[in-house]
Amino acid sequence: MPLLQRIALVLFPASLLIVAVVGIGWTFFYRLSPWLTVVFVVLMALCVPLSLRLRGEVRRTCEVESVRERVRALEEQERISAAYQEKLLADEEGIRMARHRVAEEVAEARAMIAARDGGGASRRLSRALELMGDGAYRQCDHPSADAMASMKAQACRDAGIDPQFALEISRDVPVSAVDLCAVLGNLVDNALAAAVRAREGRSAVEGAGAGSESDSVATAAAESRSGDEPAPYVRLTAEQRDGYLVITAQNPVGPVDAAAFGKSSGLRRRRPRSVASHGWGLSIVSSVAARYGGALVTDVRDGVFRATAVLGLESTVGEREGVR
Repeated sequence: MPLLQRIALVLFPASLLIVAVVGIGWTFFYRLSPWLTVVFVVLMALCVPLSLRLRGEVRRTCEVESVRERVRALEEQERISAAYQEKLLADEEGIRMARHRVAEEVAEARAMIAARDGGGASRRLSRALELMGDGAYRQCDHPSADAMASMKAQACRDAGIDPQFALEISRDVPVSAVDLCAVLGNLVDNALAAAVRAREGRSAVEGAGAGSESDSVATAAAESRSGDEPAPYVRLTAEQRDGYLVITAQNPVGPVDAAAFGKSSGLRRRRPRSVASHGWGLSIVSSVAARYGGALVTDVRDGVFRATAVLGLESTVGEREGVR
Protein backbone atom coordinates (compact mmCIF):
# COMPACT_ATOMS: atom_id res chain seq x y z
CA MET A 1 0.00 0.00 0.00
CA PRO A 2 1.43 3.44 -0.89
CA LEU A 3 2.73 5.57 1.97
CA LEU A 4 0.18 8.35 1.45
CA GLN A 5 -2.71 5.90 1.69
CA ARG A 6 -1.27 4.44 4.90
CA ILE A 7 -0.99 7.93 6.40
CA ALA A 8 -4.58 8.69 5.38
CA LEU A 9 -5.84 5.52 7.08
CA VAL A 10 -4.10 6.57 10.29
CA LEU A 11 -5.12 10.23 10.19
CA PHE A 12 -8.79 9.52 9.49
CA PRO A 13 -9.65 8.00 12.92
CA ALA A 14 -7.19 10.38 14.59
CA SER A 15 -9.03 13.38 13.13
CA LEU A 16 -12.35 11.98 14.39
CA LEU A 17 -10.88 11.60 17.87
CA ILE A 18 -9.63 15.20 17.78
CA VAL A 19 -13.09 16.43 16.79
CA ALA A 20 -14.62 14.49 19.67
CA VAL A 21 -12.12 15.88 22.19
CA VAL A 22 -12.61 19.44 20.96
CA GLY A 23 -16.39 19.02 21.01
CA ILE A 24 -16.36 17.76 24.57
CA GLY A 25 -14.11 20.63 25.58
CA TRP A 26 -16.42 23.17 24.02
CA THR A 27 -19.37 21.54 25.78
CA PHE A 28 -17.84 22.09 29.20
CA PHE A 29 -16.23 25.43 28.37
CA TYR A 30 -19.40 27.03 27.06
CA ARG A 31 -21.61 25.13 29.50
CA LEU A 32 -24.05 23.93 26.89
CA SER A 33 -27.47 22.70 27.89
CA PRO A 34 -27.80 19.00 28.75
CA TRP A 35 -29.90 18.19 25.69
CA LEU A 36 -27.26 19.68 23.35
CA THR A 37 -24.62 17.63 25.12
CA VAL A 38 -26.72 14.49 24.65
CA VAL A 39 -27.21 15.24 20.95
CA PHE A 40 -23.48 15.76 20.50
CA VAL A 41 -22.63 12.52 22.27
CA VAL A 42 -25.18 10.56 20.21
CA LEU A 43 -23.82 11.97 16.96
CA MET A 44 -20.27 11.09 17.92
CA ALA A 45 -21.36 7.60 18.92
CA LEU A 46 -22.98 7.14 15.48
CA CYS A 47 -19.88 8.43 13.70
CA VAL A 48 -17.59 5.85 15.31
CA PRO A 49 -18.97 2.72 13.56
CA LEU A 50 -19.47 4.66 10.32
CA SER A 51 -15.87 5.87 10.36
CA LEU A 52 -14.59 2.38 11.09
CA ARG A 53 -16.60 0.96 8.21
CA LEU A 54 -15.41 3.72 5.89
CA ARG A 55 -11.84 3.03 6.90
CA GLY A 56 -12.35 -0.65 6.11
CA GLU A 57 -13.83 0.17 2.70
CA VAL A 58 -10.87 2.40 1.87
CA ARG A 59 -8.48 -0.39 2.84
CA ARG A 60 -10.37 -2.93 0.73
CA THR A 61 -10.36 -0.53 -2.23
CA CYS A 62 -6.60 -0.24 -1.98
CA GLU A 63 -6.27 -4.02 -1.82
CA VAL A 64 -8.55 -4.47 -4.85
CA GLU A 65 -6.48 -2.00 -6.86
CA SER A 66 -3.32 -3.85 -5.88
CA VAL A 67 -4.89 -7.15 -6.96
CA ARG A 68 -5.96 -5.65 -10.29
CA GLU A 69 -2.44 -4.45 -10.92
CA ARG A 70 -1.14 -7.91 -10.12
CA VAL A 71 -3.65 -9.54 -12.46
CA ARG A 72 -2.57 -7.25 -15.30
CA ALA A 73 1.04 -8.21 -14.66
CA LEU A 74 0.17 -11.92 -14.59
CA GLU A 75 -1.75 -11.62 -17.86
CA GLU A 76 1.28 -9.97 -19.41
CA GLN A 77 3.47 -12.72 -18.00
CA GLU A 78 1.20 -15.35 -19.57
CA ARG A 79 1.56 -13.68 -22.96
CA ILE A 80 5.31 -13.57 -22.48
CA SER A 81 5.43 -17.27 -21.59
CA ALA A 82 3.54 -18.11 -24.77
CA ALA A 83 5.88 -15.94 -26.82
CA TYR A 84 8.88 -17.55 -25.14
CA GLN A 85 7.64 -21.04 -26.03
CA GLU A 86 7.13 -19.96 -29.63
CA LYS A 87 10.63 -18.52 -29.67
CA LEU A 88 12.09 -21.79 -28.35
CA LEU A 89 10.26 -23.78 -31.02
CA ALA A 90 11.48 -21.40 -33.71
CA ASP A 91 15.05 -21.65 -32.39
CA GLU A 92 14.85 -25.43 -32.39
CA GLU A 93 13.61 -25.50 -35.98
CA GLY A 94 16.34 -23.05 -36.99
CA ILE A 95 19.01 -25.20 -35.40
CA ARG A 96 17.72 -28.30 -37.17
CA MET A 97 17.76 -26.55 -40.53
CA ALA A 98 21.24 -25.13 -39.90
CA ARG A 99 22.54 -28.58 -38.95
CA HIS A 100 21.10 -30.05 -42.14
CA ARG A 101 22.67 -27.31 -44.26
CA VAL A 102 26.04 -27.73 -42.52
CA ALA A 103 25.94 -31.46 -43.27
CA GLU A 104 25.24 -30.69 -46.94
CA GLU A 105 28.11 -28.19 -47.13
CA VAL A 106 30.55 -30.64 -45.51
CA ALA A 107 29.46 -33.43 -47.89
CA GLU A 108 30.02 -31.13 -50.87
CA ALA A 109 33.43 -30.11 -49.49
CA ARG A 110 34.45 -33.77 -49.15
CA ALA A 111 33.42 -34.44 -52.74
CA MET A 112 35.45 -31.43 -53.94
CA ILE A 113 38.48 -32.54 -51.94
CA ALA A 114 38.24 -35.95 -53.56
CA ALA A 115 38.04 -34.19 -56.93
CA ARG A 116 41.10 -32.08 -55.96
CA ASP A 117 39.06 -28.87 -56.13
CA GLY A 118 40.75 -27.08 -53.25
CA GLY A 119 39.16 -23.69 -53.91
CA GLY A 120 35.63 -25.03 -54.02
CA ALA A 121 36.18 -27.17 -50.91
CA SER A 122 37.53 -24.14 -49.02
CA ARG A 123 34.48 -22.08 -49.94
CA ARG A 124 32.14 -24.88 -48.83
CA LEU A 125 33.91 -25.29 -45.48
CA SER A 126 33.88 -21.55 -44.90
CA ARG A 127 30.16 -21.54 -45.56
CA ALA A 128 29.70 -24.42 -43.10
CA LEU A 129 31.60 -22.48 -40.44
CA GLU A 130 29.40 -19.44 -41.04
CA LEU A 131 26.29 -21.56 -40.63
CA MET A 132 27.64 -23.04 -37.41
CA GLY A 133 28.30 -19.55 -36.10
CA ASP A 134 24.74 -18.42 -36.79
CA GLY A 135 22.58 -18.80 -33.72
CA ALA A 136 19.50 -17.41 -32.09
CA TYR A 137 20.13 -13.94 -30.75
CA ARG A 138 19.35 -13.47 -27.08
CA GLN A 139 18.65 -10.10 -25.51
CA CYS A 140 19.90 -11.23 -22.08
CA ASP A 141 20.46 -14.33 -19.94
CA HIS A 142 17.17 -14.06 -18.03
CA PRO A 143 14.63 -16.18 -20.01
CA SER A 144 11.51 -14.17 -19.18
CA ALA A 145 13.24 -10.82 -19.73
CA ASP A 146 14.71 -12.13 -22.98
CA ALA A 147 11.27 -13.19 -24.23
CA MET A 148 9.74 -9.85 -23.23
CA ALA A 149 12.52 -7.83 -24.86
CA SER A 150 12.36 -9.92 -28.05
CA MET A 151 8.60 -9.45 -28.30
CA LYS A 152 8.81 -5.71 -27.68
CA ALA A 153 11.69 -5.32 -30.14
CA GLN A 154 9.54 -6.94 -32.81
CA ALA A 155 6.66 -4.60 -31.91
CA CYS A 156 9.01 -1.64 -32.42
CA ARG A 157 10.11 -2.92 -35.82
CA ASP A 158 6.49 -3.50 -36.85
CA ALA A 159 5.75 0.14 -35.98
CA GLY A 160 8.73 1.40 -37.97
CA ILE A 161 10.71 2.30 -34.84
CA ASP A 162 14.33 1.22 -34.42
CA PRO A 163 14.78 -0.91 -31.24
CA GLN A 164 18.16 -0.32 -29.62
CA PHE A 165 18.29 -2.80 -26.74
CA ALA A 166 21.30 -3.59 -24.57
CA LEU A 167 20.31 -5.66 -21.55
CA GLU A 168 22.60 -7.15 -18.93
CA ILE A 169 20.23 -9.13 -16.72
CA SER A 170 21.49 -12.35 -15.20
CA ARG A 171 19.40 -15.47 -15.01
CA ASP A 172 19.42 -15.45 -11.20
CA VAL A 173 18.60 -11.77 -10.66
CA PRO A 174 16.53 -11.54 -7.42
CA VAL A 175 13.49 -9.96 -9.06
CA SER A 176 10.35 -11.93 -9.80
CA ALA A 177 9.71 -12.60 -13.47
CA VAL A 178 6.28 -10.97 -13.27
CA ASP A 179 7.69 -7.73 -11.88
CA LEU A 180 10.64 -7.74 -14.27
CA CYS A 181 8.40 -8.22 -17.29
CA ALA A 182 6.00 -5.56 -16.03
CA VAL A 183 8.83 -3.01 -15.82
CA LEU A 184 10.36 -3.87 -19.20
CA GLY A 185 7.04 -4.14 -21.01
CA ASN A 186 5.55 -0.90 -19.70
CA LEU A 187 8.75 1.09 -20.26
CA VAL A 188 8.96 -0.04 -23.88
CA ASP A 189 5.22 0.40 -24.51
CA ASN A 190 5.38 3.94 -23.19
CA ALA A 191 8.51 4.79 -25.17
CA LEU A 192 7.14 3.22 -28.36
CA ALA A 193 3.88 5.17 -28.19
CA ALA A 194 5.77 8.42 -27.59
CA ALA A 195 8.23 7.73 -30.43
CA VAL A 196 5.35 7.11 -32.83
CA ARG A 197 3.66 10.35 -31.73
CA ALA A 198 6.92 12.25 -32.21
CA ARG A 199 7.33 10.85 -35.72
CA GLU A 200 3.74 11.69 -36.65
CA GLY A 201 4.10 15.19 -35.24
CA ARG A 202 7.27 15.77 -37.25
CA SER A 203 5.57 14.52 -40.43
CA ALA A 204 2.63 16.87 -39.84
CA VAL A 205 4.95 19.85 -39.38
CA GLU A 206 6.93 19.03 -42.52
CA GLY A 207 3.71 18.55 -44.51
CA ALA A 208 2.32 21.88 -43.35
CA GLY A 209 5.58 23.67 -44.15
CA ALA A 210 5.62 22.45 -47.76
CA GLY A 211 2.27 23.97 -48.65
CA SER A 212 3.36 26.72 -51.04
CA GLU A 213 6.39 28.31 -52.65
CA SER A 214 5.99 31.45 -50.53
CA ASP A 215 6.88 29.34 -47.50
CA SER A 216 10.08 27.99 -49.01
CA VAL A 217 12.28 29.73 -46.44
CA ALA A 218 10.20 28.40 -43.54
CA THR A 219 10.20 24.95 -45.11
CA ALA A 220 13.98 24.97 -45.42
CA ALA A 221 14.28 26.02 -41.80
CA ALA A 222 11.91 23.26 -40.73
CA GLU A 223 13.92 20.71 -42.70
CA SER A 224 17.08 22.01 -41.10
CA ARG A 225 15.61 21.56 -37.66
CA SER A 226 14.23 18.13 -38.46
CA GLY A 227 17.68 17.01 -39.59
CA ASP A 228 18.97 17.72 -36.10
CA GLU A 229 16.18 15.78 -34.41
CA PRO A 230 16.85 12.16 -33.48
CA ALA A 231 15.41 9.48 -35.74
CA PRO A 232 12.53 7.49 -34.24
CA TYR A 233 13.94 4.87 -31.92
CA VAL A 234 13.43 3.19 -28.57
CA ARG A 235 16.59 2.65 -26.56
CA LEU A 236 16.37 0.19 -23.67
CA THR A 237 19.31 -0.53 -21.37
CA ALA A 238 19.59 -2.59 -18.20
CA GLU A 239 22.49 -3.30 -15.92
CA GLN A 240 23.12 -4.60 -12.42
CA ARG A 241 25.40 -2.44 -10.32
CA ASP A 242 25.98 -1.75 -6.62
CA GLY A 243 23.08 -3.93 -5.51
CA TYR A 244 20.56 -2.37 -7.88
CA LEU A 245 19.01 -3.23 -11.21
CA VAL A 246 18.86 -0.05 -13.31
CA ILE A 247 16.57 -0.12 -16.36
CA THR A 248 16.39 2.94 -18.62
CA ALA A 249 14.15 3.60 -21.63
CA GLN A 250 14.79 6.54 -23.97
CA ASN A 251 12.86 7.86 -26.94
CA PRO A 252 12.52 11.05 -28.99
CA VAL A 253 9.73 13.22 -27.63
CA GLY A 254 7.43 15.43 -29.67
CA PRO A 255 6.64 19.05 -28.78
CA VAL A 256 3.19 18.16 -27.42
CA ASP A 257 4.54 15.51 -25.05
CA ALA A 258 7.46 17.73 -24.06
CA ALA A 259 5.10 20.60 -23.21
CA ALA A 260 2.83 18.29 -21.20
CA PHE A 261 5.80 16.91 -19.30
CA GLY A 262 7.15 20.39 -18.56
CA LYS A 263 3.75 21.50 -17.30
CA SER A 264 3.40 18.47 -15.02
CA SER A 265 6.85 18.98 -13.55
CA GLY A 266 5.94 22.50 -12.41
CA LEU A 267 8.48 24.80 -10.85
CA ARG A 268 10.11 22.18 -8.61
CA ARG A 269 12.52 20.90 -11.22
CA ARG A 270 14.64 18.80 -8.88
CA ARG A 271 11.98 16.46 -7.60
CA PRO A 272 10.93 13.41 -9.67
CA ARG A 273 8.40 14.37 -12.33
CA SER A 274 4.86 13.21 -12.45
CA VAL A 275 4.45 10.24 -14.75
CA ALA A 276 0.77 10.86 -15.46
CA SER A 277 1.45 12.94 -18.56
CA HIS A 278 3.66 10.33 -20.20
CA GLY A 279 1.76 7.05 -20.10
CA TRP A 280 -0.32 5.38 -17.38
CA GLY A 281 1.93 2.32 -17.59
CA LEU A 282 4.70 4.25 -15.86
CA SER A 283 2.59 4.27 -12.70
CA ILE A 284 2.88 0.46 -12.66
CA VAL A 285 6.65 0.74 -13.12
CA SER A 286 6.81 3.24 -10.25
CA SER A 287 4.80 0.91 -8.01
CA VAL A 288 7.02 -2.09 -8.77
CA ALA A 289 10.20 -0.06 -8.19
CA ALA A 290 8.86 1.16 -4.84
CA ARG A 291 8.23 -2.44 -3.72
CA TYR A 292 11.91 -3.18 -4.32
CA GLY A 293 13.10 -0.15 -2.39
CA GLY A 294 13.77 1.84 -5.55
CA ALA A 295 12.09 4.55 -7.59
CA LEU A 296 11.19 5.71 -11.08
CA VAL A 297 12.85 8.91 -12.33
CA THR A 298 11.76 10.64 -15.55
CA ASP A 299 13.32 13.52 -17.43
CA VAL A 300 13.22 15.32 -20.78
CA ARG A 301 16.49 16.68 -22.13
CA ASP A 302 17.54 17.68 -25.66
CA GLY A 303 14.34 16.32 -27.16
CA VAL A 304 14.74 12.89 -25.53
CA PHE A 305 12.51 11.43 -22.82
CA ARG A 306 14.24 9.20 -20.28
CA ALA A 307 12.56 6.92 -17.77
CA THR A 308 14.86 5.13 -15.34
CA ALA A 309 13.57 2.44 -12.99
CA VAL A 310 15.85 1.48 -10.09
CA LEU A 311 15.10 -1.80 -8.28
CA GLY A 312 16.93 -2.90 -5.16
CA LEU A 313 18.39 -6.40 -5.27
CA GLU A 314 19.27 -6.86 -1.61
CA SER A 315 15.89 -8.18 -0.41
CA THR A 316 14.90 -11.75 -1.16
CA VAL A 317 12.28 -12.47 -3.76
CA GLY A 318 10.49 -14.74 -1.32
CA GLU A 319 9.31 -11.66 0.56
CA ARG A 320 7.34 -10.60 -2.47
CA GLU A 321 4.69 -12.35 -4.50
CA GLY A 322 5.61 -13.75 -7.87
CA VAL A 323 7.34 -16.71 -9.45
CA ARG A 324 10.43 -16.47 -11.59
